[in-house]
Amino acid sequence: MKGDSAAALWLEHEEEKQFVFYEFYWNDPIKGYEFVGTLPERRRNPKRITEESIIVWGKKSFFGSGANTANIFFVRVEKSPI
Repeated sequence: MKGDSAAALWLEHEEEKQFVFYEFYWNDPIKGYEFVGTLPERRRNPKRITEESIIVWGKKSFFGSGANTANIFFVRVEKSPI
């Protein structure tokens, strides 16, 4: 019985696991909103995951230091593992 309980808890935990990605977009004044790219969330400490840290990460990865963060936004996407 104890083994069954542990297995059930493990399966329940595994079902809750989600892959988290951030889709980055840029608002081009002429072309409008453009998809730029996707970054996977890898941080294990949720306290480190803030809107500001995600924007800074996307800015460094896709736009460079001269980009205006007012024109950058992201969408959080969660997907279940296959």
